Amino acid sequence: MSKAPFPGALRGLLPYAGLIALVVALSLATDRFLTPDNLADVARRVSVINIIAVGMTFVILTGGIDLSVGSVTALAGLAGTWALTQGLPVPLGVALGAVAGALCGVLNGILVGRLGLPPFVATLGTMGALRGLALFATDGRTITEGVPRALGGLSDSRFLGIPAPVWVLLPLAFFAHFVLTRTRFGRYCYAQGGNPQAAFLAGVPTRLVVTSVYVLCGACAGLAGMIDAARILTGNPTAGLEYELRVIAAVVLGGAALTGGSGTISGATIGALLMAVLENGCNLLGISPFVQRIVIGILIVAVVALDTLRQRKGWS
Repeated sequence: MSKAPFPGALRGLLPYAGLIALVVALSLATDRFLTPDNLADVARRVSVINIIAVGMTFVILTGGIDLSVGSVTALAGLAGTWALTQGLPVPLGVALGAVAGALCGVLNGILVGRLGLPPFVATLGTMGALRGLALFATDGRTITEGVPRALGGLSDSRFLGIPAPVWVLLPLAFFAHFVLTRTRFGRYCYAQGGNPQAAFLAGVPTRLVVTSVYVLCGACAGLAGMIDAARILTGNPTAGLEYELRVIAAVVLGGAALTGGSGTISGATIGALLMAVLENGCNLLGISPFVQRIVIGILIVAVVALDTLRQRKGWS
């Protein structure tokens, strides 16, 4: 008899409905939106944010937040491209970028998981420190000379008409979905975000879980940093600016609660796609990028407000 579950179910469908409505609206507003080249560009752009969003989903599930992902993206991209200029093969250079990101995640994990610092404060600090390290290491200059052109294939090449970054994203997203839904670690993440004290009393290794999700998020940001570097064949210390806002927005728009305990990889993917289509549509229609920021901010506030209302009303 109760109608309480309906609003909760409706909230889960909102990202999908919003994406469909946006695609239809843009298709009618401009004939350039559904062109193969434009769709490929959207897919390429969404992949970078979506790869980071995969890692961020794990962090937010545990009730945390990682504001340093943009800085990690830049620093890892620099590390990988520098290694390539020293003669390292492209696959190893990309792997090194991901490892550099994971090491940044270790730092965040220690601060939050081991030392117990609030995630917002800890990652706000590392956001500034890691960006400063990237700028200091390069004296604010980009790394371009000696970067092999083969790296560009990580961003520009296509297989079956689909850009390479999508082929990087797909197995990563499927594996992350499997981990969250079919493994003990995934259950631990949901338990940690739902009720940390109860999770600890139930025997969940809470410190290890929290540390691990930040390492995972850092590795995803490092991989995305290498794809970013491949796009312009350059290691850039200012890369990834405001990525944290876009990634968090994607995860939240996809249905994750900032308080932890709920969220899915598929939701984060839809959220990232919604953001990419919105940005692309604004560019095609000549809408100011400043307006795009306003819209993103409003969307985040609206979704969080809806989630807060859901919790207060007890909607499922």
